Amino acid sequence: MTKSDSGQKVDKLSWGDGIENQAKQLLQGLLLLAAEENCWCSVNWASDKESNLYILTFENITIETIVNFINNHSSEIENYLETIKNKKNQTNKLLFKLSILEILVDRRKKDCKSGIWKFDLKLPSKEIAENLEYFCDKWDKVRPAKSKKISDKSKKLSSRKYKTQLINTGINTIHECIVNVLGSLDCESQERRFLEKVCDDNNNKRGVFCIRAEKNIQPWFLWRLTRLIGDYENAKLIRTKIDYTVKHDFNNFWQKFSQYIKITGELKRSIVIERLTDYHQTKSVVIVVNRFDELPEKHFFELLDFWNELLKKIDNIQRTNIQKKKSWFVLFLVSNNINCTNNKNENTKSSIIDLSFTEITEKELDNWLSRNQNSLKERNYNLEAGYEIANNPPINPYDLIDDICCHVFQLNNGIAEVEHYWKNIS
Repeated sequence: MTKSDSGQKVDKLSWGDGIENQAKQLLQGLLLLAAEENCWCSVNWASDKESNLYILTFENITIETIVNFINNHSSEIENYLETIKNKKNQTNKLLFKLSILEILVDRRKKDCKSGIWKFDLKLPSKEIAENLEYFCDKWDKVRPAKSKKISDKSKKLSSRKYKTQLINTGINTIHECIVNVLGSLDCESQERRFLEKVCDDNNNKRGVFCIRAEKNIQPWFLWRLTRLIGDYENAKLIRTKIDYTVKHDFNNFWQKFSQYIKITGELKRSIVIERLTDYHQTKSVVIVVNRFDELPEKHFFELLDFWNELLKKIDNIQRTNIQKKKSWFVLFLVSNNINCTNNKNENTKSSIIDLSFTEITEKELDNWLSRNQNSLKERNYNLEAGYEIANNPPINPYDLIDDICCHVFQLNNGIAEVEHYWKNIS
């Protein structure tokens, strides 16, 4: 590791996306190593009440051990690109990068030249996914503005290039036709319940709905429901989630709205409510809160208080009956737990409507094929394959739609070729 004139270690790595990905892979590798039942190095979890973080301690671990483990578990590493394969010096630098983020605390003696490391990882959770989110948040806060600007520009250019390629080849138009047909695939009972419960005593379209579905089908289900909302194409869509910062302090929830309401700095509930009310003057508003089941009960009531105060505010907006049909305000609380009912509190059950989505029935699939029979034939899609699927449909809705994409629409990569049309909902 290079040192400055003062003897301090110097960070020799950039803050670019490539280095970010390498550091993230290293952290994920360390977390996977700690989760090994027969871990051959000394690893220990402890909690620090003062910082409200977990401390993961590694004793006497070599760089070679880390690199070999990551290489042997590459299939479990997110976006693994062999970037640190056989690069021990790079791994040393990446560990130092984690210390700059204040995620790693190096406990070796000063000027230690031994290849054996001793360090702590300071983390918000024992869950790998949540810790990787924590890493990304830390990286975004520390990375220089110039590096962030270059990264954002690169992502925009990549997105623009991809869209241009789609348009030039005509694939975009074909996919839109397929998506429109998939948009009529039935989840009839859930849609009916949604439409019944979203209307209050004054014909205002508003409500809180707990979405219970497997994670991979949640975006499609939300997309189907939002298509029922008045003027949905112009609706203000706000996506947020319950992460470690919100679980620790619910006031952090308001910061999740900053990119949507275009206000920087510290946000308060009153400011968020005021801005959401302004949006609702002219359009529908949809708020999606992912990982709702991870919200501690003590914070659940703060979320309900927010909703009730918001309702009082938007009640003051004067609308005609026609305007009421177009202007909706919906809060979707998304849960991965499909088997339990809303049990946060008996007194609040009536205010939150459960919408569970676990299957598309054989009858619903038959009805969909019959309604779209002419359209499918005109575009030379494999209608017969659809009826074969209907004879023995997969129980999981995601698998069913994937089968339809593969065999009816004959998409080489199945649902993966079109799901970006609805993934932005969740």
